[in-house]
Amino acid sequence: MRTWALVLLLANLAFAAWSQGWLGPWSSSAVLQAEPYRLAEQRNPQAVRVLTAPELALAERAEREAQDASRQRVCLQSPLLGESQASAVRAALERGYPNLAWSLDITQEPARWIIYMGKYSTSVLLERKKTELRELGVPFEELRKADLQLGLSLGHYVTEAEARTALAGMAPRGIRSATVVQESEEFEGSVLRLPSVDEATRASLTALPELAGRALQPC
Repeated sequence: MRTWALVLLLANLAFAAWSQGWLGPWSSSAVLQAEPYRLAEQRNPQAVRVLTAPELALAERAEREAQDASRQRVCLQSPLLGESQASAVRAALERGYPNLAWSLDITQEPARWIIYMGKYSTSVLLERKKTELRELGVPFEELRKADLQLGLSLGHYVTEAEARTALAGMAPRGIRSATVVQESEEFEGSVLRLPSVDEATRASLTALPELAGRALQPC
């Protein structure tokens, strides 16, 4: 037992001497972390330079400006565009923005159903109905679509069944004259996506006549 203990002790001492470089050339294969071996392991030490205080301040300022510029860039996308409008937008971007990253992704917008109140013959009647709904605590949205003006929506739904179920749930709150109507049919189109746009480019794109007032929104 003593013999084995002595052998293990000597082996540990030998390994320690080898790993610390005490054995000179016999330690060349060890990973040395002490000087002067660490200095000899440096790569391109002539490329290392200590910055002066003004140089350091300038470098930090440049980094901050780069970070600010990166934060000011945003991802934008358009509402759904029809085929002809998407073609016009594509041509305008290819012609006027050759270095801008963008894509036109084909997507499908499902049909939408609403709980509808209207049409009201005058704006006075419309405002009166708004007041009644506020008193009942029922949220609403004034509709801008020509064939639904002057009217109000009490909610948007993907299916007619969902809209009818929601309407039935409003009866106890005093909603009696509302109906379920289809606001829009299923529609396939393209969405313009711009992954990284600065403020100046955003303003320029907003003014594109090919977008016909379709506002760009954050992705």
